[in-house]
Amino acid sequence: MSFYFKHSLIRTAIRNGVVFEIPYAPVISPNSEYRRRTWWANAMELCRMTNGKNIIFGSGTKVISDLRAPLDVANLGTLLSLSQDVALNALTKTPKALILRAQTRKTYRAMVSAPKIVYPSGWPSEGVDAVAAAAESEGDVAQLSVPSKRAAAEAVDTIPSSTRQGKRRKKKKNEEASPD
Repeated sequence: MSFYFKHSLIRTAIRNGVVFEIPYAPVISPNSEYRRRTWWANAMELCRMTNGKNIIFGSGTKVISDLRAPLDVANLGTLLSLSQDVALNALTKTPKALILRAQTRKTYRAMVSAPKIVYPSGWPSEGVDAVAAAAESEGDVAQLSVPSKRAAAEAVDTIPSSTRQGKRRKKKKNEEASPD
C-alpha cells in the first residue's frame, strides 16, 4: 500500500466534516497494474475505516468516454465492501450535503434563504421588475405611489448600522454615564 491511514485522523476528519473523494478513473483506464492494485487497497481501506460515511465517488477522468452511469459507480462501491444504500448515498446525499455546507460557510451564521425584496411605502411603481409587479397584483405588496423625500429618509433610517458601530456607541454611552 502506498499510503497508510491513521484511524484517529480519519475519525477526527469525519467529525470536522471532511469528505473523502474516491476517483474511479484509475480502475477503468488502462494504466499500470501496480496503480490499479494500489487504488483498490487504498479505497477498500478508506471505506473500511469510515464505514462509508463522508465518502463521495468522482470520475477523476479527462476523457468523456471514461464517465460511468451512477448505478455503475454505486456497483463499484459495493465491490469496495459498501452496502448498496451507502454506495448510493455516496453519489446522492453526501455530495448534496457537501454543497450545502460549502454554501452555508459563505453566508452569515450559516443561513441560506431566498431573498425577499421589500419595497418601502411610497416607492414608484414604474421600473419595478416583473416579479414585484406580479406580487403587487396578488396583493402581497402595498399600493405603490410616487416617493417623497420623507419616505426616502424613512427607508434610510431602517437600514441597521454595523455591529461594530453599535458596540462602540454602547461603550461610549456607558463611559459617559458612569461617574469617575
